[in-house]
Amino acid sequence: MTIKDALDTPLLQTMMSRRSIRRYSSKLVPQALLEHLLTAAIWAPSAHNRQPWRFAVIRSPEYKHQLAHAMGKRLKADLQADNVPPEVIERDVTRSYERITSAPVLVLVCLSMADMDTYADEQRNHNEYVMAVQSVAMAAQNLLLAAHDSGLG
Repeated sequence: MTIKDALDTPLLQTMMSRRSIRRYSSKLVPQALLEHLLTAAIWAPSAHNRQPWRFAVIRSPEYKHQLAHAMGKRLKADLQADNVPPEVIERDVTRSYERITSAPVLVLVCLSMADMDTYADEQRNHNEYVMAVQSVAMAAQNLLLAAHDSGLG
């Protein structure tokens, strides 16, 4: 098998053709497709098989607005602390708000430490947290790849 042949698999083609999408269609994402994507996400490997991911699905325009507003406040405060010019802050906050509120559905990928191991020493606890972050990142990647493979993005 040549390198070209090895790279010419459906999985690798999906991985290499996926792009970040920042403009969304208003077309609704069917519930069955969303469940398919979440199923793909939870098949990710995880530290100790603890599966520290949680998913929040938001379809409600009101909740998207609330989330976008809260995130915009935090973004603005962070950018102000970094001494970013006000016009750049306003542009970034507006763009972030529009992206969040224009998506037909949001899937928030969250991390829970509830089932991860805890230790007396801080370094081992930090290592558990890092492994949980890595696990959640792999679940998010599975979700993104499945979305792309399903024609979203």
